[in-house]
This record gives sequence, structure tokens and C-alpha cells, in this order.
Amino acid sequence: MKAVKIKWEWIRWRKDSTWADDIVPQLKDKGLTEKHLATCVYVITVYGLFAIDYPKRVSPTLYIGSGNFKRRLAQHKMWLDEVTDLVNEYSFSLSTGQKVIDI
Repeated sequence: MKAVKIKWEWIRWRKDSTWADDIVPQLKDKGLTEKHLATCVYVITVYGLFAIDYPKRVSPTLYIGSGNFKRRLAQHKMWLDEVTDLVNEYSFSLSTGQKVIDI
């Protein structure tokens, strides 16, 4: 059996955030570049005390996705903008690299 060891990084995003001014500096602070995000797994979570009451448990998770983060963020921005009346800020959990280990 193979196990995948994943390192997660978190960045914050607001409705008025832009890629160049807000996202890229946060990525650089974490040692990431757009090249790292060409293929990644990401989780969109709400930030703060807001959460979703899912059938099995309460969670701040809104969406789990994969792909090119910059392109996917542009696609998600439309529906995320509609939710900002409830939540002002989101955080993205990003996994950009993985190491497969035998277990």
C-alpha cells in the first residue's frame, strides 16, 4: 500500500483580493510560485466563527478541489462573491507537493 504525505499551506482571500496584490505575496511568503500551483489540491474554508452544518458534522469547509489554482480561483470567485454577505473572508488550504511512501 502507498501513503501520500501532504504538506498544507494556508492563505487568506477576501472579495476584493487580487491575484497580483494579495495572493502572490502570500504564496511567496510560503516559498511557493505559480509553477507550484499548476496542479494542486485545495480546500476553501470560511474564516472565523462561521461553519456549515453538514449531515454528519459541522465544518468550515465550503469546497474541495484540484487543478490549476489560479484558473480555479477565477472560476470560484463568482460564487464566492455571492456568499460574502454571510462571510467576509475565506481561507484556502493548499497542497502543492506530495511524497509517496510505502506503509
